[in-house]
Amino acid sequence: MKRQLLLCTLLALAGVALLVISPSVIAAFSKTNNLVRSGHMTQPVALVIDNNDESIIQRGFDIAPVELNLKGKNRALVGLGSYIVNTGGCNDCHTNPSYVPGGDPFAGESPEQINVNCYLSGGMDFGPFRSRNLTPDGNGLPAGLTLEQFIHVLRTGEDTTSPGVPPFDNGLLQVMPWPVFGKKTDRDLTAVYEYLRSIPHRSRCLTPPV
Repeated sequence: MKRQLLLCTLLALAGVALLVISPSVIAAFSKTNNLVRSGHMTQPVALVIDNNDESIIQRGFDIAPVELNLKGKNRALVGLGSYIVNTGGCNDCHTNPSYVPGGDPFAGESPEQINVNCYLSGGMDFGPFRSRNLTPDGNGLPAGLTLEQFIHVLRTGEDTTSPGVPPFDNGLLQVMPWPVFGKKTDRDLTAVYEYLRSIPHRSRCLTPPV
């Protein structure tokens, strides 16, 4: 009888411990096992969404200047990516011109109107360098890069798609602030990539519209 009572007590204690521990175990598991499929790569990303993240994600959708294709995309990453891209100055260099006539805030024009017809399609010249088209190609890959390649470029600055320009012939991207973007987390860079996957394809705009 004493042995049965002891066994029941131990089982009850074990049950209480399981109830206390299981929520944190489940939460930890979910944080480390979120998979984001982008391009040709499945990338594990810890999606820790708190109230602040939710507001940033929503803000990202609010400020996206183009219609987004969310089919097959991770919505939270797209929103976060939009927030990073559209508050990080990407439009200033990768949209040519950045704003349409009458909507350039730098000229004191209001309301601001981003040049959506050329949004992030590149074509802006900086001396011998020209900004890249970041929109999805025919295979849906931003700038023609897989997620793995995209993160590698932003981490290292290695430019393998075009020859160097003297005296900058070391194969590293110039003008593009990859040393800054490369310091972002894997989640942030994956979010940027996921957002770029969701924007419309645009042909490179080499001359400003009349």
